[in-house]
Formats: sequence, C-alpha cells, structure tokens
Amino acid sequence: MNIRAHSPFRHSGLSFVLATALGVGGCGAATEETSSAPEADIDVAPQTFDAATASLTQIAALQAKDPSSQRARDALRQVEARLDVLNHLVARVETSPGHVVSFYEGVPGMVSVAEKGPRGNARVLAGPDMQKNPVEVYRTLAGGAEPPAALLQAQARAVAAENAPVAETAPDAAQLFAANEEGFGTNGLTLASSDTAKVTSALTADDGPWFQDNGCFKHGDARGCLPNWANGGYAQYNAKTSFLTIAPYSGDWVQVRWQYKGTTIFTDTVYVGQWNDYYGYSAGASCATCGYYVRQVQKHRWDILQASGDGFHWSYSFKWASSCIDQECDAFPW
Repeated sequence: MNIRAHSPFRHSGLSFVLATALGVGGCGAATEETSSAPEADIDVAPQTFDAATASLTQIAALQAKDPSSQRARDALRQVEARLDVLNHLVARVETSPGHVVSFYEGVPGMVSVAEKGPRGNARVLAGPDMQKNPVEVYRTLAGGAEPPAALLQAQARAVAAENAPVAETAPDAAQLFAANEEGFGTNGLTLASSDTAKVTSALTADDGPWFQDNGCFKHGDARGCLPNWANGGYAQYNAKTSFLTIAPYSGDWVQVRWQYKGTTIFTDTVYVGQWNDYYGYSAGASCATCGYYVRQVQKHRWDILQASGDGFHWSYSFKWASSCIDQECDAFPW
C-alpha cells in the first residue's frame, strides 16, 4: 500500500501518502523527586507506530497544560525525527523554505511521496508531475540531481512488485459496494468562527466556506467535506485508493495516521498554517482480462488524532467502483 501526498504515481509500484532523560542523586534527591510526583518520561525514540502515538499523546497532554512547555516542544521534534525512521524515509527535497517533498518506502516495493508546505505556497506535485514515478519526480524537484541510492533501490523493488503475477479478472463494482464496510466519525464538535482559540494562522475558521469551495475533494465513490471541525475524526471504507486533505487553523498541531488492512503504515504531524494532502493506495497487479493495472479492494482508514480543542478543515475521498476505472483510480479527486 502506498501513502503519499499530492501526487498519485501510477508507476510507483504496488501499494502504499517523531533522548533519553538522565538523573543522578542521593537519598535526599530521591525523596524530593518522589514527593514532587514528576511527570512520566516521554519516549522520544519510539520503536513502533503505537509507541510513537503514545508519545504524541503524552506531548499533547503536556502542551494542553502548558502551551509554552519547552520540554514538550523538544520531545515533539525528537519524536518527529523518529517518525522519519518508522515511515522509512529514503529521500527528501526542500523546494523552498518550509516546503518539502519526502519519499518513503513503508514496506519493500511500496513507495510513497508526501508534500508538506505552508498555506499559500503553490503545490509542486501537480498536473503532469502526478504521472511521474518517484525517481523522475526527485530529479525534477532537485534540478536534475541524481536521487540517493535508497530511493533508486526502492523504485526498483516497486517496479518488480508491479510486474508480479496478474489478476485474472477485474472486481465487480456492484459486489464491491455491497461488501463495503464504510465508516466516518468525528467527536461531534463543529467550530464556529468565534470558537477559535490559542493561535490562528493562514486559514481560519472564517475560511470554512472558502475551503469547501476550493479545498475539498469533488470526486470519489465516498467523500466528505468537513470545514470547521475539532477534536479529531476518522474515515474508513473498503477501497482501492483513498485521499485526505487537512488544514489546521487553531491550536498547535494534529496527528494524521493512515492504516491499511488494520495496520498502521504511516503517521505524520501537521501544524497550524500548513495544508497537507495524503494519498493511499492498495496493492494490485496487471489484469489479464482487462488490460490494465488493477488495485485490490482493502480497508483504508484515516485518523486525525491529538486534536482536542484544535480547529481544522478536512476532506476525504475513497475510490473503489465507478470512480476507479483504469488509471482514474490513482488520480487525485480534485
């Protein structure tokens, strides 16, 4: 499965869009520490996605008590760096200050690309760039520079996976719809413009109507447009491809998590002032009877976590039937 942001690469392969504490002291120090009931240490080098989510939950709780906590900020930066390892980062290009395109290989043969940038910056992975494979995209963004070996090797594994044994028939759309386990949920809070708190940047609650017209997905077998939301949410369907766009406008940051067949494949942090797009797609193979690459229908789930009291605009789209004909399955549903 492949998750990546902004750019559905048709030829990128089968599936697929964060230190430690030292302490010394004698008996007196130990007594003082016990009496002051210190907060639990934050694991800033988590070894799994579940551990990373637990760390982010701790950090969010700490910041809720003290928005200016330097301890929380430092821990968040370290956990984010660890997420690069857990997400299997293989290359990254900064196209302008604060605007980056990252390349991941979540599992062998599953290449993903994510674009993250501030609201107001033009997307660099748009139009014809969406049809390029990750190696070609890297060369374009890096001014012709050769990609690192890790990306070249990941792309080679993706090509090999795409040439795996063919599927015999294309799935029947009616059967897919009947079998769909759909789901969508939020914590039930819609923010009006007067409800924004803490800090606002770039988009605001007042931009909800603008986001609905300009930021929401317009196509897909199942889709939703949800400006002015808070306290988190999720969307899940049995699909071939899935898409999420999110623009936090109040609070600090939220966590985006993507799961495929019940397993976490990717997680990311999105800050107020950023506008991120993510894309996930199922594994598949060339179809012997239909003449093109067919993606499997599997459960896709997107979660927005660590969002208590945070305001954000978001939209989701899932494709599996009528909007998933031939390569249109991989096209961003703008």
